[in-house]
Formats: sequence, structure tokens, C-alpha cells
Amino acid sequence: MNAYETERLLLRPFCEEDIPAVHAYAGSPENLTFLLWGPNSLEETRRFVRMAAKKGGPPGKEIHLAVLLKEGGALIGACSLAAEQGAGELGWILHRDYWRQGYGTELGRFLLKLGFEACGLRRLFARCDAENTGSYRLMERLGMRREGCFRRSRRSNGLAGTLWRDEYVYGILREEWERHAPRAGGCSQPEEAMERLLLYREMFRFVENHLRACGGEECPYAPFRRRSAHIRRVCGWAWRLAKAYPGRVDIDSLIIAALFHDAGYDGRDRRIGHALLGAQVFEEYAGQAGLPDAQRAFVRDLVARHSEKGLMLEKDTPPELLLLMEADLLDETGAMSLTWDALAEGAQPEGGFESACRRMNRYSARILSENPMVTQAARSLWQQKQELTAGFLHSLKSDLMQTLPEGFWEDADKV
Repeated sequence: MNAYETERLLLRPFCEEDIPAVHAYAGSPENLTFLLWGPNSLEETRRFVRMAAKKGGPPGKEIHLAVLLKEGGALIGACSLAAEQGAGELGWILHRDYWRQGYGTELGRFLLKLGFEACGLRRLFARCDAENTGSYRLMERLGMRREGCFRRSRRSNGLAGTLWRDEYVYGILREEWERHAPRAGGCSQPEEAMERLLLYREMFRFVENHLRACGGEECPYAPFRRRSAHIRRVCGWAWRLAKAYPGRVDIDSLIIAALFHDAGYDGRDRRIGHALLGAQVFEEYAGQAGLPDAQRAFVRDLVARHSEKGLMLEKDTPPELLLLMEADLLDETGAMSLTWDALAEGAQPEGGFESACRRMNRYSARILSENPMVTQAARSLWQQKQELTAGFLHSLKSDLMQTLPEGFWEDADKV
């Protein structure tokens, strides 16, 4: 049997016993909104499994593989590679219960390696509905670039509302994959790791100098606050969160987006928002730095959308955008927000411990009253901040609200 492994997945030929698990997603409308086929009847699923079982490898003109979790052995999807004249078309589907967990990215990287290394192909491509943001964002994370939009060329299953749909085609050449594959999910070689660190430092200096030149570095109502220091900390939070999910996110693009996410605070017209302005600043830098087109577009989108915190609850939000927003929210909360409140109140002419305590309840405690985080790592960190803030305010109130005998101060005034 031709079986393959990735970090968390096992890929093997289909067998008759797979029919119920395949039908769990192939027969579900919620899983097939933007696809060409389905929902399947049980008989249609049975015919597919029997056909796919005959094309389980080795890699040749066409291969179909079942996708299973290594841990537990659950069948969660399928993938395919169809090759002809040196080019190959990729296909994949995952049960919706396993979306947004990095399995799609892991599976996509496997298919690229299978096509370019095992099959020796020169080009790989994939198609998707133009409104299937989860699918095309995944292809962009893999380093694929959008090669075209074919209007009303895709005869769909009708679940997305119209029968004829616009279709995107994404592709990647072998030399592009060889050039950028080592970056997918982080740097594996010490030399490359050092090269990326130097690039990050160069980007940070660019953003810092830009903010200083445009007046966005200092905060007028909090002179102790520096925008570049916030950016540096958000990079740290993003790195910390990404390390909790190895192999599931494009760490390189996440860190670059974190470096530029607040570059739009530069004194220009705020009507379009600092996130869109930051995306413009990144685009200016990326054009000079020669970043790959696919990564350039992906990072620009991360920066442009990082303020839309409602996207944290949407299923098709890229994990890199989710972690960037969580990192942004994790900074300047907890111990940091308590410190800000104390400094800000202490700078007031009539400021004191009592007024600082009131301010902390209005701001720091209110911000942490709910847990907006989505990933387990971020939820745990946020909970630690909640406990810290609640414990500190309890202790501060206890220190401030001392009880004394009735009339104590009146008697003291008479002495």
C-alpha cells in the first residue's frame, strides 16, 4: 500500500470501509458550499470511494488519497493530484470540523512536494470559487499566485446561490517552490534563520524611522508610550502564539505582518483607517525589497484587515490573521494596562492612588471582563491576565480602604 505521512496526517489509498466517513462530508451541504459537486447520495459516495480506491498510487497520471489523523486514525478528508504534460492539478477537501486547524496547509505542502519531487512536474495549479476565501487564502499561504479569474465559467452545485460562478486559478512553478519552500512554517537551517532575523530587524528599523518621520511614534495623551515598542511586543506575542501551533501557520508572513500592522499611525488622513494605511506602507517597502508576489499580497491583506476583530469569529479567517489579532489584543492588557493606567492618572494634577484605582476599574478591568480569544493558547494567556488584574485590584482596594474607629479623624483634627 502506498502510504505517506506528514507531521499530523496519514495519507493512504481509499478502501470500502471508508464510505461512512467520506459520506459524512460528501453528503453535507455545509461542507460543499463552493464546490462543483454534491451533496452526494450514499450511492454516489460509494461509487467515488470505489473509483478512488483504484487510483491510490504510486504517483502517476492521477492519484487519490484518503486523509487521516495520525492520532486516533479518523478519516477527515481526501486529496488528489492529476498530472498531464508536465503540469498537475491539485484537489483537496476536509470535513468542516477540521477547518482552521492548519490541516489544509499541511496537506497542501504535502501535495506540492508530491507533485514536484515524486512526480517531477514543472507546474502545479488548483481552482476554486472566487468567493471561497478559505481556499484561495490557503493557496496564497502555500506560495501559489493567482493566475486568472474566469468569469461565470464554473458550473457549481448551486449551494452558493447561483449556478454559474467566477473561478480563480492559482499556480506555482517548480523553481518558485524550490526557492521558497524552506520558509513554509519557519526556517529550518541556521543560516536561513539568521538571514530572516536580519530581514526582520531591517523591517523594524524601516517602520520605526517611518513612524518617527511622520509623527506616529509618540502618543500625545500618553508620552510614556512608543508605537514602535508596541510593535516589538506584538511580534513577540505573535511568535509565542505561533510556536504553540507548529506547522499550522506561515510564521514568516505572520511576523512581517506584525512588524507593519501599526505602521499606518503616521499622521496622514485617518478616514481610511490606520490598518489600510499600514498596508500601503508595507506595499511601498515590499516593492523595494523584492518579496515574492504571493507572500506580498498575503501580508498586505493581513495588515489591512487586522483591525476587523469581528473576523476572529469567522470560520474562513486565515490562522495568521487570527493570531495577529490575538497578539495585538494581548499587548497592553493585564500588567501592561495596569501600568498605563497608573502612569496616566499619576500625571494628572490631582492624581492619587484612589483615582488610579478608579481608572483601573474603568479601563483595565473592563477590557478584561470577557475573553475574546479564539485559540486555546491565547485564551489561556488572557485568563492569566484576568486573574492578575482581578487579584491586583482586590489587593489595592484592600490597602486603600482601611477601617478606623468612628470619629478618628475628627479627634485627630482637634489635637
